[in-house]
This record gives sequence, C-alpha cells and structure tokens, in this order.
Amino acid sequence: MKVKPWQIAVIVLGFLVGGGFIAYTLASPEAGDVNYVKHYIDVETGDIYRLDTRKHAIGVPGRDPKGHIRLVRLSKKETGEWFVSNRDCTTISMLDKNVKNVMIDEQSGELLSKPKSPVDYPIP
Repeated sequence: MKVKPWQIAVIVLGFLVGGGFIAYTLASPEAGDVNYVKHYIDVETGDIYRLDTRKHAIGVPGRDPKGHIRLVRLSKKETGEWFVSNRDCTTISMLDKNVKNVMIDEQSGELLSKPKSPVDYPIP
C-alpha cells in the first residue's frame, strides 16, 4: 500500500501537537506545584498534625502517635479557616469505637472549637 502525502502530514502534525503539549505541560510553573504537606486533626484533643507525605504515609482516617485511629484530614479555606471536607467527614464513622468526636460537626465539616496550632507529626 502506498502512503499518500496528506497521511504523512497528518502523522507529523500529530507528533508536533503532542510534543508541544508535553513541552508546555512540563515547562509550566504549576507543573511542580504539588502540596505534599497534609494536615490531620485529632477529633478528641483538637491537636493538628502536619505530615509530609514524601517522607511518611498515614491512612485515612489516621492513627495518632499513640496508635489510636482518631485523626481526620483537614482542609483550609481561602480565608485561612480549617474545615473537614464532605469526603473526609465520612471517615469519622471509621474511627476507633471508644473515640468521641468533640471537634467536628459531621454534617457541615466545621470545627466546633478553636483548634490548636499545627505541629509536626511525630514519627518514631
């Protein structure tokens, strides 16, 4: 089968567009702007833990430094207020049975009292 010139042009054009898209994606300033720091709140004490996910992993919901499952992931509004997203509110039902949630309104995700300042999550 003989290849026609317009077919070659379509293939070359496809490679050029694909290569341009890849170059634009890799060169854009937002490409490396990934937030590796996640925040979790202890639903009983109000402690906020800052965790670098490049160094350490934590489940959702997470274990506190003593090993109890009572940490829920936090998000921050543009105004700087902490809240729990709807998706993360659903994880409250997966906490240890003896854990009492005194920090999060499970319906709205709003915090019920002022949380403490974030601290680094202690990893043994």
